[in-house]
Amino acid sequence: MIQIDEQLLASAEDYFQAFGHMLPLRMLPLHLSNETLCAQIADCIARGKDDLTEQYCGGDDEDILY
Repeated sequence: MIQIDEQLLASAEDYFQAFGHMLPLRMLPLHLSNETLCAQIADCIARGKDDLTEQYCGGDDEDILY
């Protein structure tokens, strides 16, 4: 379960610095562990691609009716 701690806050700050917006915690599944989430944040930053929510939400689908 995601818990707000010093490590997550530091990762969230790194994410903000890299992509210019806050970490979308509400879009992520709560069953993630902090270690997994922080590792995925670091991976996104290292690749320079902000695709954290797409990994869990599937991104935009042309067939979805809004």
